[in-house]
Amino acid sequence: MTAADSGTLDLLARILDGLPNLSGAACVGREVLFDPYDRDEPIDLAEYRHARALALCNECPVRSACAEHVHNQRGDTARRARRAVIGGRAPRLTQQKENP
Repeated sequence: MTAADSGTLDLLARILDGLPNLSGAACVGREVLFDPYDRDEPIDLAEYRHARALALCNECPVRSACAEHVHNQRGDTARRARRAVIGGRAPRLTQQKENP
């Protein structure tokens, strides 16, 4: 391993330090179901997507760790998380539709 490789690995370790282990998350490969409501999307389609996402969350082996991680977020990250299905929680779509 070169010094550059070692530096890259050290950087990645610092970035990932403190993040939960979400291996085995039910959402992997299905991210589009969890995405925030898009104003160009029919609301009933967004509600359907989010219902499917919540069903996956309810069966997810890492739901608690995910929910705890999201709960600890602040600023822009927290605002984005409130607009998506994450950690077993879904946004209120009517509020998003009225308030950008």
